[in-house]
Amino acid sequence: MRTAQKFIIDDLDSETMLNIKNLRKIIKEEITAALKSAIQVQVSEQLEIIKQQITTFHESMTFFNEKFEEMKRNLAEKSIIIKNLEVDNEKLKASVHSIRNNLNIMEQFARSSNIEIQCLPENREENILNTVVQIGKVINCNVNETDISHCIRISKQNPQSTRPRSVPVRFNNQRIRDSFIASASKYQPTRNCI
Repeated sequence: MRTAQKFIIDDLDSETMLNIKNLRKIIKEEITAALKSAIQVQVSEQLEIIKQQITTFHESMTFFNEKFEEMKRNLAEKSIIIKNLEVDNEKLKASVHSIRNNLNIMEQFARSSNIEIQCLPENREENILNTVVQIGKVINCNVNETDISHCIRISKQNPQSTRPRSVPVRFNNQRIRDSFIASASKYQPTRNCI
C-alpha cells in the first residue's frame, strides 16, 4: 500500500503538492487550535474546581482558626479563674487550719476542768452527783454539789462489755479539778478506779 501512495504522490504536480502541504498545514492548525481550545476548557474547568476547593479549604481553615482562637481565649480565662481559685483554696486551707487549731485549744480549755471516773459500779437508781460528792469526802477533797457543773454516765463503746460505763465530771473551774485529782492520787496511788 505504501508504494501505491508513493506512486500517487509522484504523479501529482507541484501545485497540487503545495495545496496538499497547505491543506496539511491548515488541518494541523485547526487540530492544534481545537486541541488548544479543548485543553483550555478542560484546564479552566479543573482550575475552577481547584479554586472552589481552595476557597472551601480557606473557609474551613478560617473557621478552625477562629474556633482555636476562641478556645485559646477561653483557656486563658479558665486558667486565670483556676489560679484565683487555687489562691482562694490556699487561703481557706490556712483559715481552716487556724480555726481547727483554735477549736482544739478551746476544746482543751473546755476539758481542762473535766475528769473521767472509770470502774464506778452502776446502780439502777443512782445519783451520780451525790456519788461524786461522796467520793470527794472519801479522798479528803471538799467538793460541794455547786462545784460540779455537769456529770452523767456515758454510753459504752462496746455494748457487750461488762465494764461499768464511765462518768465524765465537769467542775466549775480547773482549780477544783486539780484539787480532786491531787486528793485521789494521795488516797489511791494506783488509780485503778479513777
